[in-house]
Amino acid sequence: MSGNKRSASTFLSYFSKKNKLKDTVDLKQLSNNPEPIQLLKSQPQNNQDHLNTLSSEASSDCTNLQPKEEVSVQTLETVDEELLTLEPPDCWENKQVKYFTEEYSWLFFNKKKLGCTICKNVNHNLTKHQGTHSSKEWVNGNITPVGNDVGKQQSSLRKKIAKHKSSQTHLNAERTYEKQLMEIMPAQVLKTTNIDIESTKRIFRTAYSIAKNQRPYVDMPKLVDLQIMNGLSMGRVLQTNKSCSTIIDHICFEMRKKLCSDLLENKRKICIIVDESTTLSQKTMLVICLRAAVVNNNEVITFFFNIIEVESTSADCIRKAILVDLSKYGLNEDFLKENLIAFVSDGASNMLGRISGVGTQLQKTFPDIIVWHCCNHRLELAVSDTLKEIHGTNHFQSFIEKLYAIYHQSPKNMYELRMCATSLEQKLLHIGKIFTIRWVASSKTTLKAVWNNYVALYNHFTNASNDTKRESKERSKYIGLRRILTAVEFVINLGIMYDGLSELSDLSLQLQDRGLSLSTANSCIERTIRIFDSMSNTYGPKTKEVLKAGDLLKFKDVPLTINKSVPKIDPGQFFTSLANNMRSRLFTTQATHVSKNKNEFKDQFENILKDLNVLDPNNWPDNIDIQYGDDSIRRLANKFHLNEVSTIRGFREFKDLKDSSKIPTLNPLLTAISTIAVSSSECERSFSSMNNIITPKRNVLTSEHIASLVFISCVGPPVQLFKPDHYVKSWIKTGKRSAEKTRCPKRDEHDIDHSYKHLWAYLNL
Repeated sequence: MSGNKRSASTFLSYFSKKNKLKDTVDLKQLSNNPEPIQLLKSQPQNNQDHLNTLSSEASSDCTNLQPKEEVSVQTLETVDEELLTLEPPDCWENKQVKYFTEEYSWLFFNKKKLGCTICKNVNHNLTKHQGTHSSKEWVNGNITPVGNDVGKQQSSLRKKIAKHKSSQTHLNAERTYEKQLMEIMPAQVLKTTNIDIESTKRIFRTAYSIAKNQRPYVDMPKLVDLQIMNGLSMGRVLQTNKSCSTIIDHICFEMRKKLCSDLLENKRKICIIVDESTTLSQKTMLVICLRAAVVNNNEVITFFFNIIEVESTSADCIRKAILVDLSKYGLNEDFLKENLIAFVSDGASNMLGRISGVGTQLQKTFPDIIVWHCCNHRLELAVSDTLKEIHGTNHFQSFIEKLYAIYHQSPKNMYELRMCATSLEQKLLHIGKIFTIRWVASSKTTLKAVWNNYVALYNHFTNASNDTKRESKERSKYIGLRRILTAVEFVINLGIMYDGLSELSDLSLQLQDRGLSLSTANSCIERTIRIFDSMSNTYGPKTKEVLKAGDLLKFKDVPLTINKSVPKIDPGQFFTSLANNMRSRLFTTQATHVSKNKNEFKDQFENILKDLNVLDPNNWPDNIDIQYGDDSIRRLANKFHLNEVSTIRGFREFKDLKDSSKIPTLNPLLTAISTIAVSSSECERSFSSMNNIITPKRNVLTSEHIASLVFISCVGPPVQLFKPDHYVKSWIKTGKRSAEKTRCPKRDEHDIDHSYKHLWAYLNL
């Protein structure tokens, strides 16, 4: 190998729905893959009927298994940018980086250290020879220069590279790699019996169930023992918590690989959605979700893809992390230049900053993409703007937060309120905070609780203010709370806010729909704005009810009083402000405080909608010209990198038939338009799933394990629909043990505390 100046490459098995090997990946990309490539040896056959089937599959795999050169070192005078981004040692100049990467194609860089790609990805357990051992430093990429000046450091690296190149361990690894290229790998399946496969499937289902139900890895041996007690054969090995984590990682990796293979083979348009958060262990995590049409039905859906740990929250670091992670699965820069159509995130400055945000940096590489600010986040900004403008909202919010503090800081108060609700035969609803970091749907839930449990709150405040066991200061507090609760002004404010938040909550939930398109989202937003414009003159149902209660000085049979110290919200101003702020924040690609006359994002939004409107027959003129809308379709086809001629032809057929489902040439454009995501809510769902997984007792999970668990929890099929066949075969083909493997120790059995053995014996009678 060292004599050839060829680029390092290797293969990675890809299985389609028919479980046939389709593609290969680059060895340097695979150096980041947690699953090492392993050498597999053939063994005598048994169980002839089953082996004949497996043999035919393996033969089919072998015909497709060819080494594929995907990355070549450029022979230019300057070093490839990609090499520099991998941080070579400081003591090497550009020409040295170029020379060594060409001469020793197995070198890889790891934070200014060196490593060996071949040694990293070959299974050394299957290539061991007496008197040799693998170097962890070369495998993990921890080779560092030694010396107090640049010359000595360079010399030390040259010696280390030369020594490793001629070492017996490296030579064995090279021979192993060459055998892999000679298509020996699929023969491993031939030594696996039907019994091995079935017991391994049961192990895989058990591990998958643990991940899907967000259970800890340590449940694995307990569930295995339970199934053995129920009479099932679970094999000898793969029963520990460590095996469980490895199996889950393997299943997740294969699932991602399948999805990406579909994207690559069909050249599907994709939208990248990202968000960042921090775990309980103070790790900065970046969630990456994709929106694309997957599988054959071309139905566009948003799904979680990966969650990765980033060194910092800088825009440059996040951009690199996104591109590197996607490239691991073949979604490289060339693919993204043709198929990436949008980038969606929240409004953080590092994401959507005008000068150096992630979206701005991506637009420099992919100039045709649409950078979109999540509509749910912008809706929150519009509500926040209204709260700042309208008098009385701060006082209302402050009172609701006092209620939250009273009942969430004192179990006694919560119990007393529950008793008051029970006496009224009411269901006690959760009283939370309003207008916090949570979206408006949660605020609506809080107001609903106050509205429904209004009488119970009044009774509790009355009882507490008359309770002689409480201190006078505490009784005075409840008297003050009751005075505000029974104020006409507060009740009217409650009705106004309830009507407003009911509409906002409904819109927020619509925008969180995974399948929502840009056109549909715009229609939902416009409809809600029209509702608020109407409510400024024609009040909503709750507002009408409280205004009537104010005239009668009684609400739900509770007497009301006029309290001028409670500021009153003007309903007309409130709903008008909501409508105006929603127009300002949502009718644009990114929310901004720049003047409307100079808002480039608003112009982009209007241009996109103008082009999209020609696809709606309701917007067509009565006597439509055959060339109507052709210019808009051309712009869209060029922006999304579609065939302009066939797209125009399909649009003209659409104008004649007025049924897009019968025009296949128009489907690529319609699918690309639907691929634009309007919300980053899928990232928020992924963070919620992550928080359920990372508990205080599980806060040391690695980012790779977290990513696998979240992927299966969010994207994987239900346990009863999970079919492990493909994942078991790919597991065995990579040299991993089956559950029936005999040449390895069984798991240790933990001692049972028999302190209660006499009690157990009696209970079992």
